[in-house]
Amino acid sequence: VSTQSTGHQRSMLRSSSLLILLCSLLVISALDSQPRLIQFNESYAAWYLPQDIDKLAEECTSHGGFFDITDHRSFGPEGLKVSIVSAFPAKPTHQIFVNKVIPALSTKSLADNNNALSSFYTRYYTTQTGKDAATFIRNQFLAYAKSRSDVKVSFFEHSWLQPSVIARVEGKTFPDEIVIIGAHEDSINNGANGKAPGADDDASGTVTVLEIFKVLMEAGWTPARSVEFQTYAAEEVGLRGSQDIAAKYQKDGKKVYAMLQLDMTFYRGSQSVPSVGIITDYVNQGLTAFLRQVVGTYSKLPWTDTKCGYACSDHASWDKAGYAASIPAEAPFPYTNKKLHTSSDTLDVLDLLHGLEFAKIGLGFVVELAGVVDSL
Repeated sequence: VSTQSTGHQRSMLRSSSLLILLCSLLVISALDSQPRLIQFNESYAAWYLPQDIDKLAEECTSHGGFFDITDHRSFGPEGLKVSIVSAFPAKPTHQIFVNKVIPALSTKSLADNNNALSSFYTRYYTTQTGKDAATFIRNQFLAYAKSRSDVKVSFFEHSWLQPSVIARVEGKTFPDEIVIIGAHEDSINNGANGKAPGADDDASGTVTVLEIFKVLMEAGWTPARSVEFQTYAAEEVGLRGSQDIAAKYQKDGKKVYAMLQLDMTFYRGSQSVPSVGIITDYVNQGLTAFLRQVVGTYSKLPWTDTKCGYACSDHASWDKAGYAASIPAEAPFPYTNKKLHTSSDTLDVLDLLHGLEFAKIGLGFVVELAGVVDSL
């Protein structure tokens, strides 16, 4: 084959690839310009254009949220066809192991990962930098797992550019029962247009999930139940990523034993004495009662009951699916961070020691509910 012919073929291939990419982007753009069905409570939903949804997201900075139910209009607890163990421990029983691992939790590691995530101009779910942030998260999970055969790290792909990320540690005794700890990886400020470091919302929760995974891998921990460390795309625009995953798990009959969401964990609150806000609405009350015990056992912070309203974070997707979900807030409402969804949501105004307390809480929650079969 002549050099000229080979060069022509390569040029044709490049042109074809570029055409396919352009067509794909046009399809995505067309889909993203269509109205979406937004649900504000159990009885009211309305159609909104994407740019108006962005405005809604930025208004929901202190209390309550919404579901984008366009792709999941019949999604609800009645769709759950599998029997799930609903009893939770009367009290924590794995203090020896958890307290041995807690000193490995590092504010430096939390800061390094937070700086990496908040350095992206935006992590908005339709942007390349949003996808790049998800790739960074996946690569951190892979690095921490160190090729363990019982750990699988993967993307959960959606109809938009940014994937969610799932790191699964296979349980040894009850592998079909799943404990989930999650956070959302996206950020928002004027849609995709504004600089959106999202250091608190929700890089803080995401890096806390990563830190818990890291120290458990270092400890050689093997759980009895399977554990999934999940970071969700497109939370800011109606919990779309977590809805996709929860709906898939419900359809597949997966047995999710318990779910904990970490959405903003580094802000100590504007009240005089910081405390953990225990969300009491749209959660499982039995699991939330156990969460209070976990906070009391493993954290220096007191807890205060509070409410965050309808669909305020990704735990609501799992609650809507009929699974047991709970969420601790970095502070009770209305003392939460007022800089979210702005360019001022940066690490320098946050408190890493406060965040460390949430890492202890998440670590305790995971170990207490998934158990310890083996460790170093």
